[in-house]
Amino acid sequence: MTGGEHSLAAMSETEWAQAVAAQLGIEASEDIAHVESVLLEHGIRPGRPRAPHRLRVLAAYFAGIKHVSASSASTEHGEDDVSTVDVPFAFAHEFDDGFTAFATNRINDAGKSTILGVILWALHGKAPVPTLQADVRSRWMREAAVLFDVDGVRHLTTWRIEAGTPSGGIYVLSPGAEFKVGVLRTKGLEAAAIELDTLVVAGTDADLVDGDAVVTEFDIADSASQVKWPANEQVETYLELGTAASIALFNTEDEFEAAVSGVMLDRLDLEPVLVYTKNPGALDESDGKVTQHGWGALSQALSIIDPTTSAVLGEHSILIQHLMAVFLGSGWSQPAGTAHRLLRKTNGEIAARRRRRAIDRDANEREIDTMKDQLAELNLKLSAFGDVPAFDAVMVAAAQANADAVAAAQAHRRMLKLAATWGDAERAREEAVRDLHALTEAVATRRFFHSLRPSCCPRCDADIDVGKWAREKEGHCSLCDSEFIGAAPEESTAVEGQASAHVASGDTGDLGDEEDQLAAMRRQVDELASLAVELDAQHDAARSERERLDEIAERSASLLASLDRAVSEERYNVERQISRLEGRIAEREALAEAAEDGGDDSDHLEFAQKVFQAARTLAVTQRDEEQKETLLLVSDVLTRLGSEFGIRNLEKATLRANGHLPVVKGGETENFSGLNAGERLRLKIALIVGLLSAGSQTGRGRHPGLLVVDDLTTHEINPGDVAKIANSLYAIDGLQFLTASTLGPELIEVVGQERVVMPAEGDAVLF
Repeated sequence: MTGGEHSLAAMSETEWAQAVAAQLGIEASEDIAHVESVLLEHGIRPGRPRAPHRLRVLAAYFAGIKHVSASSASTEHGEDDVSTVDVPFAFAHEFDDGFTAFATNRINDAGKSTILGVILWALHGKAPVPTLQADVRSRWMREAAVLFDVDGVRHLTTWRIEAGTPSGGIYVLSPGAEFKVGVLRTKGLEAAAIELDTLVVAGTDADLVDGDAVVTEFDIADSASQVKWPANEQVETYLELGTAASIALFNTEDEFEAAVSGVMLDRLDLEPVLVYTKNPGALDESDGKVTQHGWGALSQALSIIDPTTSAVLGEHSILIQHLMAVFLGSGWSQPAGTAHRLLRKTNGEIAARRRRRAIDRDANEREIDTMKDQLAELNLKLSAFGDVPAFDAVMVAAAQANADAVAAAQAHRRMLKLAATWGDAERAREEAVRDLHALTEAVATRRFFHSLRPSCCPRCDADIDVGKWAREKEGHCSLCDSEFIGAAPEESTAVEGQASAHVASGDTGDLGDEEDQLAAMRRQVDELASLAVELDAQHDAARSERERLDEIAERSASLLASLDRAVSEERYNVERQISRLEGRIAEREALAEAAEDGGDDSDHLEFAQKVFQAARTLAVTQRDEEQKETLLLVSDVLTRLGSEFGIRNLEKATLRANGHLPVVKGGETENFSGLNAGERLRLKIALIVGLLSAGSQTGRGRHPGLLVVDDLTTHEINPGDVAKIANSLYAIDGLQFLTASTLGPELIEVVGQERVVMPAEGDAVLF
């Protein structure tokens, strides 16, 4: 064996690493350990033999309410009504190993595909289209259950369907748990009838459209919630008795698919297929992604829904190579696929890094050349400046001139502020002088008028009697009798007729207040005069300080003007540009040197690339060796069964590991895609038989032995060929074959009544 002394048939992780290291010519123990760490880190493990697993359907049940034409429901009564009616239904069947067909006698639309569709729904986790039609799934069905066996362990999948959405669970049943499909069918039909009665009652209160009662989905859901469906009750009983264990629950279509995927991959010891693909428009494989194909892809090998596809296994040509790698059974398919995927991804990453590095190197060199040219030009410019004042001295002078100008401006603002304050004080003093003068005149005037004693009214010349003069002592005017605001003036008892005598004897209180006011006003005038003098002196001092600082600022400005600031600054800028360019050139040259030396993790990536390449080479060699025997065995079965199944002039069919299946008919070689649909269907069935046969001979079988075909009599397969196919499949050990057919009588003649499920006598449909 190339690359080491170990047999690749079965080895440990360490032996596998040693074999890969030997393939690379590595002998040092530390390097072998590095190889092993790369293999472990990326999940490239040695191939291991896989034990065969068997999947078998034991029973299927479903129930609901059909929405069919009245003529279909009442044909036996001879009525010809094209209106629609709702009819409760239930179906249940227990399966034996081997061949089972749901058939009619040349009648379509009898429910054959629906039965297979329910089974595939449980096994795929996703409703098969078009096998299970949308109206059946979303409107007819209410409950379903499928019992299946994996390696002797019974599993039960039950689910309720509301408006097409499944919710339920997957359970493992103990040996003592009884699953009676006959009871489920009876109780399921009763539950459907109860729900239909509930809907009829709800319909009496529903809105009328053209005379018909319209029952909404809300009415359906509400009525359905009141019905006890038997499969759900059976599971509850199992759980109460401890005869079942829940392994997965779901409430949506996506959750259903995920639940089935998790169970099936684990029970059948299968791994999701990981494929690395480039993104559309990508330059290389570095721009790509890893796509996972799980049970949804692998389970295509369990059914044939559309034989017109060009894929010999499954439904999609893009997955054929990956399905072949799994079901040809080599334990080295998984490590070969993993190493291939990682190698493609790593090749892309390395190519992208090299491309980016080359682009960066070219761009870096161009930038360095450009910067060196700029540096030479700047050096020439610098030498042309000659004797230029130092830029630092210019900057100091500029800073000093600026500081002096600021100080002068601040002194000017202080002077202006003091001038304004002095002006305010002077105006206040002048105002106080005017107020003092006015007050003095007012006091003199009032004294004069208060000294007068009129003898008659100045308006009407009426005499003022002595009584009114007496009232002035009580606080009332002798002329208008108005009440005085202040105290009444004191009258002299002896009227002398002289004004001075009246002032001296009758007005002494008012004169005292007026003198106080005049004294206060004179003090205010004196204080304001003193303040104005003080502020005037401060203003003069501020003006002198401003003049001094103005002279200093003028000298600083003159000094700055004497320096050639523009030239000095230009030289300084050139020097800075030279310094920056020299630093950038040094940095770019260092980066270029580091890139050439592999400054990133390129060494690690390239080492991993070599490990992936060596691992793929070893794994592919061993895989191809194991598959060679399997492919020969399968090709023999394809050739034999293809002829037995009715492919005319078939001489040879050769299966290849990539899924290609060239056939020789009448001496001419033709690809599988060039065959008609009936011939493709025959070979697709024969392929599954061949995989099972080769697996039993080599011990490397991966197909679980279940095949569902919908249906066997389409695409120009005549009754005679159908009988041949059924006869061949009936005798194959380890294969459970479930199909639908309109050739029920012919199948019964070949496989017997117990293997063919036909409608009950008098009925045209299976449920």
